[in-house]
Amino acid sequence: MLEPPLEQGQEHLHHASPMGRVLTFTTAEREHIGDFWLWSESGCAETAILTAEKGDDDVRHVAWGDGKHVELQELQEWKAGLGHAIWPASVALLLWLEGRPQFVERAKILELGAGVGLVSFGVAAIKSPLKRPHRIVLTDLSDILVENMKRNFSRNLGNGSIFVKQMEMLNMNWDDCTATNFEPNDTYDLIIGSDVVYNLAHPISLPAAIFKHLRPSGVAVIAISANRSGVQEFLRVMKAEGLVITSDLYLQHDCGGKTLKQYHIILAIYRPMPKALPPVEDVEDPN
Repeated sequence: MLEPPLEQGQEHLHHASPMGRVLTFTTAEREHIGDFWLWSESGCAETAILTAEKGDDDVRHVAWGDGKHVELQELQEWKAGLGHAIWPASVALLLWLEGRPQFVERAKILELGAGVGLVSFGVAAIKSPLKRPHRIVLTDLSDILVENMKRNFSRNLGNGSIFVKQMEMLNMNWDDCTATNFEPNDTYDLIIGSDVVYNLAHPISLPAAIFKHLRPSGVAVIAISANRSGVQEFLRVMKAEGLVITSDLYLQHDCGGKTLKQYHIILAIYRPMPKALPPVEDVEDPN
């Protein structure tokens, strides 16, 4: 079962008031659709809050942190598939990274299943040249989604919302990565993905894409709605190849004071298993 997009969701699990900054969504007509807080499993609020608004033209206006903001065109699901909209796990991942700048500083980043591009454009909104990513590549399967990401890139670069100019939007089919002879065009310091597991094929193809594109010293951070099919199998495959640390996050959605909703997100951080050093051959002492 899929988690619904942002306007829909489950009723909240607890009502505590978190401390921190908000991420806000608005639309072209600036219809306020809610504020979002991220909670850790310890019950502590993350340091960032996101606010969202939505307009008649399906452009989301998203604001968070110290003045960061992006505008993202969403699409119709019948035309673009599941990547047509912003999903809860992408909001959670962006807010999680907002509080951990060391993951993105000067990094070469690959986003898998980028959809409309919230997370990548979000980290590209970092102003400081020393703290923002060096290069970001957004990927998805659909030509329609890739073309929409290109439009979102031009929109946000043009209005001064993002500061990473080295950004590419490319097609990627994870199934291709399962071939033994597959060779990636590049490898990356950080691989990110949100709500990228939702059927039983993904626990095979998604890890293959991560393993083939991640540098030996790199890290992958994946956020997935907890009720998605294949989540546990995906984690099992990843743990067989490296170190995986998981945590439970809770994205709380305050719908303009009307109601509170909460989404349970599993965050997985993966690092490759260090390769064993070759054995040292015995060398005769020349003396």
